[in-house]
Amino acid sequence: MNFPKITNIRVNKKELLIVVILTMIALISFFLFRISGQGAMVEIKIAQKLIGTYDLSIDQEVPILDDKGNLLMISVIKDGMIKVVSSNCPDKICIDEGSINLAGQTIVCLPNKVVIKIIGNNDETIDGVLQ
Repeated sequence: MNFPKITNIRVNKKELLIVVILTMIALISFFLFRISGQGAMVEIKIAQKLIGTYDLSIDQEVPILDDKGNLLMISVIKDGMIKVVSSNCPDKICIDEGSINLAGQTIVCLPNKVVIKIIGNNDETIDGVLQ
């Protein structure tokens, strides 16, 4: 297949300036919405019911129990991060998520209906996702 050769492509200064400005706006927007800041607290919910709110600055082990008192999961808060270390769910994806510490990040265990979410110092933390 023969493609025609393109020669004498000229870009004037105004066009180049527009491209540079649009690229800068895109990059700045990406970083503003991407960076959500260090989280201060973590909320744990089971079936959309708030079970507890914990301070990320206090190292502790948090057992997550259902309404009947059965152990669903064990999460650990250490060094300003939280992770799930044990779960009775079959696939263990919540354990594989690893540690989280930024506002807006979540660990979800669908079989147990558990959501662990990092929240910032205030409720108006922008995480780039509409809620």
